[in-house]
Parts: sequence; structure tokens; C-alpha cells
Amino acid sequence: ILNQKIQVSGLENVPLTGPLLVVSNHKSYTDGFSIMQTFPRPITLTPKISVLKIPFLRLWLRAYDVFPIDRKNARNTYRALERAVTTIQNEHAMLIFPEGTIRYKHEETITNIKSGTFKLALQARADILPVKINAQGFVQKRWPRLTKHTITFLPSIAYSDFENLSTQDIAAQVMQLLNQ
Repeated sequence: ILNQKIQVSGLENVPLTGPLLVVSNHKSYTDGFSIMQTFPRPITLTPKISVLKIPFLRLWLRAYDVFPIDRKNARNTYRALERAVTTIQNEHAMLIFPEGTIRYKHEETITNIKSGTFKLALQARADILPVKINAQGFVQKRWPRLTKHTITFLPSIAYSDFENLSTQDIAAQVMQLLNQ
């Protein structure tokens, strides 16, 4: 439907069992779909709540038991994230874009990651899987023309390697990996 060509590398780096937080840079509106389509185990994500207002998309996302982020109501987001910890602990991988928004496609590096993302990994005692996306362009501006995405699954970071770090230190480490 989205007319995407997705090239994937590093699938051998995806842990097939255990609690897992998947974190990725955010290049286009279809990043979540691209990762979910290629991911070799059950995964859900955390879209902003406004995405759930789109009729067809709302039904599809609810089928994946997503955890919406409500930027206007921290209490609602907190409740969703409490459920997300349990979901991760039950070995259902969780995809988050810690930049918090889509960055311009031509920017190669990430300059800001929200460190609160990594509270989920600490609370769920989950490994972190960094994922790097390179996108040819925004689907909304190119559709129905072909859009190319390259997804690279980097080696995961074991919980034991960051369990004593602050969320800011974890964010800096992940940002460095995604910018390499």
C-alpha cells in the first residue's frame, strides 16, 4: 500500500527472546510500519495519541496493542507506559522513537534523544536494540512513487551493561551508536 522498498541488515542482532526495547531514529511517518514489517518477533509501538484519530490507522494500531503518548496529558502517558513495562517483561518487544518527533530526512545525525525513554528499559530490565533508518524521503510527499528505506539492526545492549547508568547516560550511549 505504501509502495516501499525496504532493505534490511543486521537481523542476526535481534534477540529472539527476552525483554526488549527497540529504539530507532525517526525519518518518516512510515518508520514504524517498516520496522514492524521486518521484525522477526512480536513488537508493538508508542505512537503519539493524535495518530489514533485517523480511522483506518486507529483500528490497525489498536490491533497491535499500541501505547499512545499523550503529550498534553502526562498522567495518561504514564498509565500507558506502566502497561508497557509489563508488556516488555512478557517478552513483547516495544518500539520507541526517542527523538520524540520526525527529523528532517537529510539530517544524518541525531542531536537530541529524550532520556525518559530509557526508564522503560530500566523498569522492565530489558535489553536495548538500536535501529538505524535511512529513508529516501517522506512517503506523503512521494506517494505513489517508490520510497526506499534502509533499516540496520545494530547489536543489542544487554541490560547488565547499563543497569547502573542514569537515563541520560544511556541516551548518550544510544545516540552515539545511532550516529556512527
